[in-house]
Amino acid sequence: MSKCPDYTIRTRPVPEASKKDKETKNPKVTLNTAPVSQVIDSSTPPVIEPVPIETDIPHESEIVPYVEEAVGRSGFMGGKNRNWNRNKKAQRAFAIRITGIVGGAVAVGLLFGYAALQMLAVPEEKQRSAPASPVTVQHDVPPPAPAASVPKPKVEAAAPTAQAVQTKSVVISFPALPLYMVQGGVFTTKEGAAQEQAAYKQKGWPVYQVADGGKFAVFLGMGSSKEEATAIAQMYRDAKQAVYVKEKPVAATSVTIAVPAGLEAKEVANITKIGDVQAALCKELSAMTSEGFREGKVAPERMQRVVELHQQLLDTGRSLLAVTDEKKKPLIQTALNEATRSIAATKQFSSQSNRTYLWQAEEAMMKWMGASQAWQNSLKQ
Repeated sequence: MSKCPDYTIRTRPVPEASKKDKETKNPKVTLNTAPVSQVIDSSTPPVIEPVPIETDIPHESEIVPYVEEAVGRSGFMGGKNRNWNRNKKAQRAFAIRITGIVGGAVAVGLLFGYAALQMLAVPEEKQRSAPASPVTVQHDVPPPAPAASVPKPKVEAAAPTAQAVQTKSVVISFPALPLYMVQGGVFTTKEGAAQEQAAYKQKGWPVYQVADGGKFAVFLGMGSSKEEATAIAQMYRDAKQAVYVKEKPVAATSVTIAVPAGLEAKEVANITKIGDVQAALCKELSAMTSEGFREGKVAPERMQRVVELHQQLLDTGRSLLAVTDEKKKPLIQTALNEATRSIAATKQFSSQSNRTYLWQAEEAMMKWMGASQAWQNSLKQ
């Protein structure tokens, strides 16, 4: 078989059985030795009949085991150049992949190496800085003189005493206030008074408990005059409740307080008139609640007067709180809050004629007077 210049021929090795036949390349010829039926003349040349040649013997090409030979450049499969280009691309991709893997490994190694160096560098700095402290303190620097810092604390300690002296005294006067209390009972124990107080509360009546001379009194109302207190007591008697009217006047008194020397005159005036404002408000409020019980309504002019006095009481109370010790402020705040509750209840009654609001006003007034006496006594101490 001839080689075509445009093809690549691959041949496989021939089995060992065919190697024996390779020694004789010529086809075998078999002679016919069968007897002849006719006698042929010897003078004539014998006729030899041709014997058919076996044509089924496989043709074997030259054995070139696993050899690839490329001839030409325009073969059916692209020839040598196409295979060479394909191999070149594969080699290039493989080289790029290997380069990426090696580069990544190098980068990771550098990163871990840098981190390890940083971790190892910190202790070295600490070890270097640690022995630096004891080198220059004990031997080279003399101890400081102890007398240099002694005068400073004495000068600073004298400053607060100088500031504390810069105050002035202000006198607050509290006029006498007549009070008449409607008493519901007196008990020897606080528990007994508490039980009676709870029973009155269930009926919706105002209740105020006071410790007086080792006993505990329960009050159900108050008035700035005996007539006002008697009118309230009569309502209890009509409800089959035994009550008594007791006179409990508040004596006139005065207290002296220390205020800053630079306090404005307006603030000082507010502080000094708090006693008068409180007494005037108590009288007006008591008269208005008595009118409400008796008439079932209150006059608008009286209500307006009560509101104005209440605003003055709040103004004077703020001025007093600004110069009062922190421990005494809660008593003043309680008194101002109870006065506000009493005013709010009377406002509700002026818009809605419900006697319950007047009972709330009576209870708030009794608590207001008790808190006021408590903070007056605290200012005397």
